[in-house]
Amino acid sequence: MMRTLVETLDCPVWLFAADGTVVAASPSARDLMPCLRTQIAEAGPLGCRIAAALNDLQAGEPSADIRVRVPGPDGAEIDLLGTIAWLAPGDRASGILAQLVPPTGPARQDHRLRLESDVSAARRQLARFHQMADNAPGAVYECVRTAGGRWAYTYHSAGLADLFGVSPEDIARDARSIFRHADATEIKGIVAEIGHAVQTGGTIERVLSVAHPTRGARAILLTTRPYPQPDGSTIWFGTMVDVTAQTTAERSAAEALNDAHERLNNLADNAPGALWEYRESVDGGQCFAYFSASLPDMVGVSATDLRGDCTSVLRHLPPEEVARVNQEFDVARSARSLFSCAFWLDHPEHGTRRMLLSAQPAELSGGAISWFVNLLDITRQEETEARAELAFEEVRDLHERLNSLAGNAPAALYEFLMDDSGHGTFPFFTGRMPALMGVPAEVIAADSQSVFDAIHPDDLPAVVAETERSRTSFQQFSHTFRTHGGTRWVTSTAQPVGIENGVVRWFGFMFDSTEQMQAEQRAAQASEDLRRAHARFLVMADNAPGAIVEFRITPTGKVRFLYCSPRLAELMGLPLDPLRSDGRTVYANVPPEDLDGVMAAVKDAMTGDGPGTFRHRVNHPLKGERWLRVSLSPNGQDSEGIIGFGSAIDVTDDVHRETELRRAHRLAEDMRRENERQAMHDGLTGLPNRRSYDREIESRRSAAQKAGTIIRVDLDYFKSVNDTLGHEAGDALLQRVADVLRARIGPEDFAARVGGDEFSILPDPSLPLEAVCALVETIRKQLAEPFFFEGRQCRFGASFGIARSEDMAADATDLPVFADAALYRAKNLGRNRLEIFTPELRQTILGERRLAIDLHEALERDEFEPWFQPQFSAQGEQLVGVETLLRWRCPDGRILTPESFMQVAEHLRIVPEIDRIMMLKARDALDFWQADGVFIPKISFNVSSGRMRDPDVVALGRQVATGKTRVTFELLESILVEEESDAFRFHLDLVRESGIDIEIDDFGSGHASIIGLMEISPTALKIDKRIVLPVARDVRSRNLVRAIIEIADTLGIATVAEGVETIEQVHILRDMGCDVLQGFHYAPALDMVTLARAARGWNTHAA
Repeated sequence: MMRTLVETLDCPVWLFAADGTVVAASPSARDLMPCLRTQIAEAGPLGCRIAAALNDLQAGEPSADIRVRVPGPDGAEIDLLGTIAWLAPGDRASGILAQLVPPTGPARQDHRLRLESDVSAARRQLARFHQMADNAPGAVYECVRTAGGRWAYTYHSAGLADLFGVSPEDIARDARSIFRHADATEIKGIVAEIGHAVQTGGTIERVLSVAHPTRGARAILLTTRPYPQPDGSTIWFGTMVDVTAQTTAERSAAEALNDAHERLNNLADNAPGALWEYRESVDGGQCFAYFSASLPDMVGVSATDLRGDCTSVLRHLPPEEVARVNQEFDVARSARSLFSCAFWLDHPEHGTRRMLLSAQPAELSGGAISWFVNLLDITRQEETEARAELAFEEVRDLHERLNSLAGNAPAALYEFLMDDSGHGTFPFFTGRMPALMGVPAEVIAADSQSVFDAIHPDDLPAVVAETERSRTSFQQFSHTFRTHGGTRWVTSTAQPVGIENGVVRWFGFMFDSTEQMQAEQRAAQASEDLRRAHARFLVMADNAPGAIVEFRITPTGKVRFLYCSPRLAELMGLPLDPLRSDGRTVYANVPPEDLDGVMAAVKDAMTGDGPGTFRHRVNHPLKGERWLRVSLSPNGQDSEGIIGFGSAIDVTDDVHRETELRRAHRLAEDMRRENERQAMHDGLTGLPNRRSYDREIESRRSAAQKAGTIIRVDLDYFKSVNDTLGHEAGDALLQRVADVLRARIGPEDFAARVGGDEFSILPDPSLPLEAVCALVETIRKQLAEPFFFEGRQCRFGASFGIARSEDMAADATDLPVFADAALYRAKNLGRNRLEIFTPELRQTILGERRLAIDLHEALERDEFEPWFQPQFSAQGEQLVGVETLLRWRCPDGRILTPESFMQVAEHLRIVPEIDRIMMLKARDALDFWQADGVFIPKISFNVSSGRMRDPDVVALGRQVATGKTRVTFELLESILVEEESDAFRFHLDLVRESGIDIEIDDFGSGHASIIGLMEISPTALKIDKRIVLPVARDVRSRNLVRAIIEIADTLGIATVAEGVETIEQVHILRDMGCDVLQGFHYAPALDMVTLARAARGWNTHAA
């Protein structure tokens, strides 16, 4: 402050410190003596001579004359005449004012008078500054940090010491003592900022947490700025203000604001439509400040794109709509007005939508614009308009409430004036004060007495007395009183800051302390309740089932009970008096082998951070071995040792129960492990099962191993062994396979039984493919060795499919499919071999997948249709029937036969649906032919053995057989071998009872027995075309056909020859006695319409 004062004086004046250091100079002093700037700035000899001269000043003398000689710029000494004075007489730390001029300057007396006048003005201003600084809230200071790093306060106002809870003497001894009660981490942060502030000249502003010794936790706002000096020191000017109430209020307001903000977000995200705010900077930049969660879905643009480019919100608008919306924005931007417009949006997922956009611009500081926008889908106008308006109003209301909440603090600030007569006024008060006092603001402004009238009558005299005390003593006013009829407590604190013409001015604040007073009342009540509870505690402790103790342990280990309930003696089996006189007797009945552990547990409990609980045994003289649970906790320490509380209770029954529970738990755990083992293992072979296998594959995939291999194993002719030797033999064979796998795989390999006769092996991922193939070959050879069951030799083999991936994590799902494909190839190539999955197989699988998709689509598009190949009598060549054959009419016009897609259809399990379609369309074909005048004596369908058990097939067959046309089911010869059960015969009887005939298809390709043929008793045998085709050139084929015909004649069964393509075949088969001929010689398979046209030229015969 004095520097500022000196620099404003119009006479040549210099300000020196008490030690002679130059502090400041007025502009006229610098202009008057430019030759002395360097010498005076250095302040060496001149400052020391001035300080020495001023020390000789007599008490009470305002100034003294001085004549000093100093070196001039040319090296010659010059005389300076002047006047010097203490800035504050009696205070030698206040500084020295000196007025120096050359002998040729203005009159010395005039300079002296002007100096004395300037000194008097400076002293008056300094006194006013001290009064203002000492009475203002907080503190101001000037602090010097020397070049050597020493800190010292050259000035501080009276409030600094009290603000930090230290004494002025402490500050004088060590400037850093003001931070004695401050948070160490925050002080380190300030120290780190000091160097940066000195370099940049910036201001340090920090809020410090201070643990005030009498006022508790406080928040002190420190503001300071450095001024580096030529001598390397730095002068810091600053203020310190107690902002505890402010920071508390700000924290409460911030929490309320955050809560309201969360509610706003929740409201915005759940409002019908989308809300957003985006900002336009002066330079044309645009960005979203906020948008609700529903906006991306509404406009069909991802949240990432919206954040990266806010104009993408219009991405799916037609160009003409974009231009119109932008035009609306331009008009509203110019007028700063709200606008709404509806437009069309081509949503990429929801199609064309009608949208309503409402936007309000708000101008920000610097010329930027913030747009608050609401977007609604008004495709269904009636349902959304009401919700949109409600959401907009709620958002606006909540926004206003947020602004109101952010601008209001919980405490009220006020200024109060009172004259000598006791009349007072409130020139200023914040909006919170009327609410606290229950008096309208206009009433307070008109009559300050209304505030006192609102105080409870019982509290008013004390408030008036406290006000008078503060006025007369000029000390702080602080009082807590009731308002509103005694329902609210208010605490008011005010500091008198000045008096003028008998009028005292206070600056103060008040806040609602109702909760604090209620808490104090509750504390008093709690104290009384505690006293009563203590009395009850003593009664309960003496009658509780456990013992309660308070004790002291001395440094030597001696134990003394300060209190123990009578129950302790009973639990320990000891007399009570010895326990109270010598606490160490409490261990008398503890078994010697347990004593060290008990003592260690006591020590741990008493030296730990919290209560310690342990159990120990006691050899009770009357009850035998008993178990006690002891809980101990330390409760402070005095000069005699550690004091603790404890309890003990007999838990013998609990220990016994726990022992039983542990035994039961071990048993249950053993059972659980066994159940888990059984759940994860095959009961017959002991190998891991399908569930365990799937888990292992997932584990290897999760482990992200680079390579992985799967080996699929399928036994060859297992069903034959099962059927010929029985299921016991089949079980023994499976166990034999499991033994071989266990014996051959390594410790890192995994083998599992995943189906009836199917196994899978997951080799060690580190094994190369060559080693895997060698392992498989070893297993295959050992499985091919003869196996004996009950003295009978069982020969079987196994087929293997291997699939390998160099990235198990990526191919874990497809790898089993690849292994199956390789296995099927091994089966098709002759069995008892291994095949490795290849890229060609992969292409096959991909083709089958595409085919599977096409098959499902073919069902949806109804592309499957029946075609019919006619059958003719061998003798008269009359039409006797048709065989229904499946055809797939593709969208590209191709006609596909079952050989190209039936295997995939079987895997998809859609064959039953295709059969149903074929039979229904065949029924429609019969109706079409009948309407066209064509009669078909018989229609036959190929039916698998599995479909024979389907009641729907029989029902469909009955629907087709409603007319004169007979219906025939053709069964493969292999069924006669594979199906020799009573259940199969039962289903055959159901078919015959439905009026449906049975024919055996592809006869001669299997090994059907004559007995089986007699039991089934079909109406006809269809000779396999592979036997019929070479009949004209191969004698063995002719003999075989002749033998089949003779067997059929013997059994009374008709014969049908398939694959008849030449006239020679016709003559030979007719001469042999074959009944019906079918083949390309007569006609290929024809569609319904073509067959009708061709049938008009054929003779029909009721076969």
